[in-house]
Amino acid sequence: MATGNGLNLDDPLQGRERKVPLWLENALSYLLGLDGVFHVFEMCLAIYEEAYLTATVLGIFATLMFMASWILGEKHTHK
Repeated sequence: MATGNGLNLDDPLQGRERKVPLWLENALSYLLGLDGVFHVFEMCLAIYEEAYLTATVLGIFATLMFMASWILGEKHTHK
């Protein structure tokens, strides 16, 4: 199925033409997995700076990230 944004969703190799090195792909995948941890770090910084509304929003997003990774587990993939 082709879409108007130039992506062909039927092509399993979409985006692989650039031949990204495997070590870079693994590093990026690992860093994306730490997204919830980054949100917690940001929340701590916001509390330190007394930006409580920002800290609340970041806390909610961090909680959603951890819940999603715990509940979805291996079912969740980035496409």
